[in-house]
Formats: sequence, structure tokens, C-alpha cells
Amino acid sequence: MLKKFFVTALLAVGLIFGATPQQAMARDIYVGTSNATGWDCYVMTETFQRLVGARLNYEVTLKMITGSGKVRYLDYTIGLGGGYPIWYRNSQGYSGEITQYGTPIEWNMYQTLRNYYGD
Repeated sequence: MLKKFFVTALLAVGLIFGATPQQAMARDIYVGTSNATGWDCYVMTETFQRLVGARLNYEVTLKMITGSGKVRYLDYTIGLGGGYPIWYRNSQGYSGEITQYGTPIEWNMYQTLRNYYGD
């Protein structure tokens, strides 16, 4: 009887843990300190979204922490483009070409997305 109980309990535990779907750990990845604001900037992995269309695009949210510790968010679309310049557009209406030295935060966001998706 006791043996049957342990086998049943072990099977139940195995089913509970085996049936739990795997989920990626959400985390914030540091992408730099803004030259314009002095705020620390992070991309939030739980907001990463790959959009496939005529060109490969990504959506991501940038989390910015002010000097006083307040948090601000900006939504971005980043276009990774087959022979074309890499570009961005954000929820504040800013857009343009991404370059390593001209837009270092966006450049680091782009590199993080590429690494995350293996592109």
C-alpha cells in the first residue's frame, strides 16, 4: 500500500513539473547611458517582438531610469534591412538611421536584438 502511494505521488509530481510550459526569463539588458539625458537605458526582453514583412523588423521597449530613480518607457521599431541602412522609429516621434557612434543607444539595442534572435 505504501509503495503504491509513493509511486502515485512520484508520478503526480513528475506530471506537474513535466507539464509546466517552459518560459523565458524576462530581464532588462543595459544598452548604455544616454548622452542627451544622462539616464541609464535598458531593453526589456519580455517586450521583444519580431515582425516579418517585406523587411525584417523588431519591436522593443526601452526602459530609462532617470537620475532621481523614476522610470520612463519608449516603444521602438527597429528595421534591420538587407543592404539598406538600419533605422529606428520611437513612440516620441523620433526616427532615423542607426549608427554605432551617432545613435549609440539604438545601436546597442540593435546589437542586443541581433544577438537575442541569432541574426
